Amino acid sequence: MPATTTPRAVSSLTTLRLGVVGSVLVLLGGLVISAVPHSSWVADLAWRHSMPGRMSGLVVVVGGLGLLSAAWVRLWRAAGHGHADLHAVRRATVLFVLPLLVAPPLFSRDGWSYAAQGELTRLGLSPYTWGPGVLSGPVVEAVDPRWLATPTPYGPLPLLWGSGTARLVDSPWAMVVGHRLLALVGLALLAWALPRLAAWTRHDPAFVSALVLPSPLVLAHGVGGLHNDLLMVGLGAAALVVAAERGWVLGAATGGLAAAVKLPGGLVCLGVVLLSLHAGPACASAWAGWPRWGWSAWRCWSGSASWPGPGAAGCTRSGSPAPCTHRWPSARPSSCCCPAPGCSPRSWQWGSWCCWRWARPPATARRRCAPPPSP
Repeated sequence: MPATTTPRAVSSLTTLRLGVVGSVLVLLGGLVISAVPHSSWVADLAWRHSMPGRMSGLVVVVGGLGLLSAAWVRLWRAAGHGHADLHAVRRATVLFVLPLLVAPPLFSRDGWSYAAQGELTRLGLSPYTWGPGVLSGPVVEAVDPRWLATPTPYGPLPLLWGSGTARLVDSPWAMVVGHRLLALVGLALLAWALPRLAAWTRHDPAFVSALVLPSPLVLAHGVGGLHNDLLMVGLGAAALVVAAERGWVLGAATGGLAAAVKLPGGLVCLGVVLLSLHAGPACASAWAGWPRWGWSAWRCWSGSASWPGPGAAGCTRSGSPAPCTHRWPSARPSSCCCPAPGCSPRSWQWGSWCCWRWARPPATARRRCAPPPSP
């Protein structure tokens, strides 16, 4: 080993090798176990026509996913300890993705349905009226029989993209690769939006990006399976950032694009509305304490005598609430009264008001917040 090579550099190189080898194994195994058109050269592979061959292909895919998972864990742990920056995370994601670009649709036949729906759109047949079964030839050979007569549930954006791809190429495999580029757009949008969302909540952008971008679920399901969900999620995340930094009009338009991929993507417009009501990203960190405060309030209100920590709730013999000596999450002693079961109704009312008074978030969480400058 050269003297200039540090242990940290060796660890980073090992992580990249694990991820790339894992992706290559998923590609090779996917050629054996994935559905492909009968007219494709892959369909003639001998391993696809025997049980030992298919089981071997499955073992290769599972092994590749294991290596991808190991690389992912190593990467986000390195980012969490400050040994990998945002650039390193994005570079690793790109390297992990490259072998999957030419793979057949993995773990699902939906990619072939996308290609057939794009061909329907190109021919002027509405995919909302007709299913892929009205077509013939290689473009429908690998479509799942359950979806041959089913109209598309997706929005117009992937259909228009598929139509454009079908105008450029004739091969169903090339159409699938073209549709996978749309999934990469969603991944790129996530890579752009996540650091900003992380900065609003005062989390490390590199660590948050490492948790999401090179995740085996994102790579295998979103890119390998080329599902439209990845584009929908990317547009949804981008809508929040655009609404905070460029205004609610552009944010709502971006949310509309998410709905144009899959209808549930339009729900992100609720977040756009909240941002437009001056409850911006800077409030996220202040409101992050709500679960902790709410839990304390609920436990106090419920009057459980088995409250963990110093002190316990209870009532005096006269039925009035006894002072609670529990130290609240704010590390200040509470003077509220915590009623226990059996207390009078007035004690419950008084205790509930006290718990709300002391358990609510600090005043900074209720101020009007403006979005912070983008990192």
